[in-house]
Amino acid sequence: MTCVWDRVPSWQTASRTSRVDSFTPGGPLTAALLGWDPVWPEVWQPDYQAAAAGAAESGFFRAVWDISGAADELEAGADVWFTVPGERAGVAGHGVVVSSPYGFHDEDRRGQRDKPVLVDIDIDALLPLEEHIPLVHLPPVLAGLCPGGGDLTILDSSTETDLRHAW
Repeated sequence: MTCVWDRVPSWQTASRTSRVDSFTPGGPLTAALLGWDPVWPEVWQPDYQAAAAGAAESGFFRAVWDISGAADELEAGADVWFTVPGERAGVAGHGVVVSSPYGFHDEDRRGQRDKPVLVDIDIDALLPLEEHIPLVHLPPVLAGLCPGGGDLTILDSSTETDLRHAW
């Protein structure tokens, strides 16, 4: 698999052209870290290699993502940052939520939803696994927030700004 960044020696010198580069203040205030384990993905997650190839070839890869843990906090226009867990944990990509949450029924008597809450995400940058940004190169506050595969963490605006600068 090749990606547009494969032609440079490392993530540190890569020129990433994605929607994240066109950020302007006053944009979405909510961002999230989404855990994506490419070795043991959740059943609903797309294949990592296929998503990376699709984003590189066409500029984005549309994925459906389960955000049940943060359904009330993410909306269309929110930035999402993909992290990979494990020994080589780090930030691997970026995307934008392009739909309102969907796929849920009314809450039952216990306040629980009986179906997952989903959003559509356009993944616009997904690095090859050997090119992701390791946790040691991120501000310490971010390193402690990286979720495991299938999990998510909502970021406040200052933490998201730190991540954007590290990217």
